[in-house]
Amino acid sequence: RNYRRVVGMDWMATINNTSFQGEYAELDVNGSTFKPGDDPSAFIVSSYTQFDNFHFLAMYRNYDLEFDNPYSRPFAESPKFDDTVFKKLTYGLNNTLLADLYNNSAQASAEEGLYLETRYQFNKYFTISKAYIDIWKRKSDSRRNVRFEGTLQFRPIHQLRFDLRYKQQIKRYDDTLDRSRSKVDETTFKIRSYLSNFDVLQFEYRYSRTLSPPYTSLTNPAEPSGADMAQANTLFNGDYVPCDYTHNFNKTLKVKGAIMFWKGNHWDFEDVNLDFVDDEGMKYWIKITSNIANNLFMSIKFKHERRIPHYNEFRKYNDIPDSGEYYFPRVENQYNSIRIQIDWKL
Repeated sequence: RNYRRVVGMDWMATINNTSFQGEYAELDVNGSTFKPGDDPSAFIVSSYTQFDNFHFLAMYRNYDLEFDNPYSRPFAESPKFDDTVFKKLTYGLNNTLLADLYNNSAQASAEEGLYLETRYQFNKYFTISKAYIDIWKRKSDSRRNVRFEGTLQFRPIHQLRFDLRYKQQIKRYDDTLDRSRSKVDETTFKIRSYLSNFDVLQFEYRYSRTLSPPYTSLTNPAEPSGADMAQANTLFNGDYVPCDYTHNFNKTLKVKGAIMFWKGNHWDFEDVNLDFVDDEGMKYWIKITSNIANNLFMSIKFKHERRIPHYNEFRKYNDIPDSGEYYFPRVENQYNSIRIQIDWKL
């Protein structure tokens, strides 16, 4: 068994302005090679309809948990080994190279779900630039999830655009008391202006809320009349205000920078990097990119981040020392970084 064999078929048909396509594959394990259904399988089918100002995409996928083809690249909400020790507990692995099973893999997780997406420009100024809903089940633990996102764009002139986006995601919507359940709401308002010489100025405001189930303590002795969290859900909310600007000096030299303030847990795209922030703070960064030669590129990025001071405890859980103070009264949290990158294209 020093080989891996996958047998499958795919098809496509077009009727007027609608296309249909699909693919079915089986991983040859113990069953017959040419008998469908006796081995782990994967199945995906989709339909796409296109008009001048409207399109609609519908896609259904169903991947078995045992279907393990490392060359597969199907659509999925999360990669393989997501929420496992290969992602979250890499520091506890005896061989840290095992983290590459998650970090350097493009395989999809075992899922079953229906994805619907549309775009509709209903007049000259207003466009539903993207609206989609995805309802899927993760087969590793049967967690049912749903995600909806819609963006309405107002464009009075070509150089000025206003976006209003709403997103909601519910993990394990079928069980309100499960610890892994969460509900996330995000509302974003964005203004984007395209200036001369391909310069771009953008301002954004985002408000987010996250609801999680109560988390009671089960490992320490209970005390009479003690406080607990079993009465209601836990709410995390916050604001996020960034502003970024891109300026092109010429065809070979440009500068891009941003400044942002936040409170709560948020995600942020720093040019080509994804950053997650929490608590409360501010940061700014500036990046200079230059084409030194036809095949030589260089970028320099400076970043400064500052978060509000904290009172950090150093006591053991549920144990107050007799010595008095058990916390550091003020802990500063700020840093600067400089990143230089050179790319040479052969």
